Amino acid sequence: MKLLTIRIATEQDKYDIIKLSQKWESENITYGYIANTYEALRKYTIWSALYDDCVIGFLMGHHTNSEDWCIIPKDNAIFCIEDFYILPEFRDKGIGQILFDFVEKALKDSQIDYILLNTATKDYARIQNFYTEKLDIKVWTTTLFKNLGN
Repeated sequence: MKLLTIRIATEQDKYDIIKLSQKWESENITYGYIANTYEALRKYTIWSALYDDCVIGFLMGHHTNSEDWCIIPKDNAIFCIEDFYILPEFRDKGIGQILFDFVEKALKDSQIDYILLNTATKDYARIQNFYTEKLDIKVWTTTLFKNLGN
């Protein structure tokens, strides 16, 4: 029987995550995405999603404290999600939600007050629905751009 496992990334997982981030870059679904290196991964807290002992996704980010932002009161603990990826063949199966829920509980248990997440996906309508409807993340700000070709 194949099982889904969520865990803090092991050293071996990190090498698999580098391969996943290279796959992500090749998908060309995110504006400006550059695959991670092992050195880059060292500064993040990373969770791996494994299916049948193979890494199929990951969520990574870093801890910080709030400044005096209009949406988050000063001196609150924040976890900023930098990358959140599931392999295409495992999308729309609830795995992203399971991974996020696991991480959210771990962050709550470690006294984190807020999660921040930015996305540069090209399929913004789909991903915004996932974040707002499935994960109950609130929209704070939206940045749009238009290339004028100059």
